[in-house]
Amino acid sequence: MVMEIATSVFHTGITVIIHLLELMGVAIILFGAVRDFFWYFTGKTTNIRLDLAQSMALGLEFKLGGEILRTVVARNLYDLFTVGVIIALRAALNFLIHWEISHIEQDEAVLREQKQREDAQEEPPHPPRRLNRRSP
Repeated sequence: MVMEIATSVFHTGITVIIHLLELMGVAIILFGAVRDFFWYFTGKTTNIRLDLAQSMALGLEFKLGGEILRTVVARNLYDLFTVGVIIALRAALNFLIHWEISHIEQDEAVLREQKQREDAQEEPPHPPRRLNRRSP
């Protein structure tokens, strides 16, 4: 009897934590998407793609944590297999998003270097120095 109550409380607690983690993940993705949507139309100068990808990656991390906890309360092999497939898919998505983030950051670094080189080349040359010659 005590063991059944403890199991029920444990199962309920883990389920609540799973739902909280998934809700936090959805909130992070939604907040990032809405923020970047408004930044796009207001002409914000930051890299919106990078910000959105980072929001998605962070949100997926929370959702992945919820799925990992779901393995604790899986009741049979089918549930465990389903959770395993979901974890694999989310991990693959997370990997792709991080790969995209690294490429965006590399592209930004190359563009910054090109702009610095262009700015350095556009500096006007110094006027030639005149030699003061005294007439004899």
